[in-house]
Amino acid sequence: MHASDIYSDLYQDLEPKRFVRDRPFDLPTLETGIIWENILEEGLRRRFGHLRPGEFQTPEGIYFNPDLFMYEGPNKATLRVGEIKATWMSAKDGIQHAKFDKYLTQLKFYCEALGTDLGCLLVFFVNGDMTIRPYKPLFRAWNLQFTPTELKENYAMLIKHAESKGML
Repeated sequence: MHASDIYSDLYQDLEPKRFVRDRPFDLPTLETGIIWENILEEGLRRRFGHLRPGEFQTPEGIYFNPDLFMYEGPNKATLRVGEIKATWMSAKDGIQHAKFDKYLTQLKFYCEALGTDLGCLLVFFVNGDMTIRPYKPLFRAWNLQFTPTELKENYAMLIKHAESKGML
């Protein structure tokens, strides 16, 4: 079981018109995201020494793959988990808008599983903020700190969802 199976299924239940089950596979969109991740990861690795970690597993047996580990603070001892996204959604409302909840759910799950309250969401908005034509791409990054309660509740929500669906 992979974490993406759980949070994808949850959001398909919460927003079925937006997160359609069994949607036809969209290879160009998927490839855009993968290419963006690869380019950004390589640049961050070269410039700051950030790295893409391998695969992890929770005590419940859920696999997950964070996009980026960023070490900061004295002696670079503090872990910040990075998640990289490419999207055609507008950047206008920022990540506080509900349309980005799935990204934050994923990031909080990773943070809790890895024992850190620090995350970083790096988003390439293909169409920018969609306020001026022609649309111009826009890159934004948010350093986030989550409360222990946020992390525990998010983690518990995903575990409960997986159990209720027979995924675990």
